[in-house]
Amino acid sequence: MNKEVSKKVDEIIQDIESSDLYKKYLSLKEQISNNSKLMELINKVRIMQKDVLHKIEDKEKLESLVNELNNHPLYREYNNTIYEINNIYGIIESNLNNYFDKVIN
Repeated sequence: MNKEVSKKVDEIIQDIESSDLYKKYLSLKEQISNNSKLMELINKVRIMQKDVLHKIEDKEKLESLVNELNNHPLYREYNNTIYEINNIYGIIESNLNNYFDKVIN
């Protein structure tokens, strides 16, 4: 049975990796990585988020940068794609957990 389960898991992973949505995610991720201005903005936001946590930076300045980042079309499409992927794969994960729970119990 372990070989069957392993084979099915491999098939699921292959289906995920060959899906249009996953390919879109990879493409968007690469586009963002190649966009130096957007990467600079993302890195500024990350640094400021850490600084705000430690009360170093101004929250309004951070909110302004986050808004700028969220208004960037490429970044917004990337986030929407990640949201879709997480929803789909969350459902798959839940179904797999339920299946294995039934098999084990």
